[in-house]
Amino acid sequence: MKINIVERKINLTDSTKEKLENKLSKFDKFFKTDAEATATFKTQKDKVFLEVCISAGDMLIRAEADDPDAKSAIDKIDDII
Repeated sequence: MKINIVERKINLTDSTKEKLENKLSKFDKFFKTDAEATATFKTQKDKVFLEVCISAGDMLIRAEADDPDAKSAIDKIDDII
């Protein structure tokens, strides 16, 4: 799965990016074709908003989560998907 990470008004650490890649890569087994995921991190006030869109062929999976901590937002996204 190809993963694009977009950072808006936030600087992510390498460990946060790695955690996101590990969480999203486990969904590879559900897609027959090459999937592409776009994860957008942005901040507003004291919260980190994370939006993940996974597209594979005709299928589109989208999830949103917010949390004061970026890594906790990643865990919420994992639960939603």
